[in-house]
Amino acid sequence: MRILIPTAKMMSLDREWLVYHYTPLHVMFPDPGYGEPMTHDAAFQRAQRLVALDFSGKGAEIMANNPAVMRFMGRDSGVVVLIKLIQMSTAGNAKDLSYSDIGVRFGVSRTHVRALLEDAAEHGDVSLSGRGGRLVALQPSILQAFDRFLADAM
Repeated sequence: MRILIPTAKMMSLDREWLVYHYTPLHVMFPDPGYGEPMTHDAAFQRAQRLVALDFSGKGAEIMANNPAVMRFMGRDSGVVVLIKLIQMSTAGNAKDLSYSDIGVRFGVSRTHVRALLEDAAEHGDVSLSGRGGRLVALQPSILQAFDRFLADAM
């Protein structure tokens, strides 16, 4: 048996994750707002994580109810690739996608990114076209699924 202790870097990255998670709520409800997570408050982080343990079952339910997003979450760096594709699509620059660039950005191989997107295409989440499938079009169904997943998670 081994007891694991989080490093200072891990705790810092987790507080940063909390900022991103609470930003939509902070924007929607600025008064009184969500100052503690927005300022990386360590006491808030600890309290939030202790309370969050009681919601593990709800998290499993959210994941079970969102199979399209779970196809991405079940793959290494899948959800961050999906988020990047949504950002690129929204900005109108999802054309001429470099699997290598995406892979390097998220620490996975070009082959992994290609396989992820080919699997997504087989499920109707994206359309791949152009030389080597480098033109990626997200289908409305995956955008709606991601919106639903975010709403459930909030």
